[in-house]
Amino acid sequence: ESFLRAASNARPQAGHKEGGAVALGRQVVVRNVTTGIQQSYKLVSAPEANPMGGKLSITSPVGKALLNRLAGEEVHVPTPRGTEAFLIVEIQ
Repeated sequence: ESFLRAASNARPQAGHKEGGAVALGRQVVVRNVTTGIQQSYKLVSAPEANPMGGKLSITSPVGKALLNRLAGEEVHVPTPRGTEAFLIVEIQ
């Protein structure tokens, strides 16, 4: 994972979808606000993590930023290339 250790959450946007909050074991679809690239990740414990395989650790900066958030919310994560903003598109 090529993310810094810190992550911060932005305020929610309109358009929350039903389905509950992001949690361990849930599948989350996020879209990079800058690039428009959409990706799907399953949130897992650190030993199970494999970002290239679609499994994101809940202890990673992105995982921490997503936890307990709802669809429609935007989170900001500092990375080596600057802060990345992700929109939570769907939670399964």
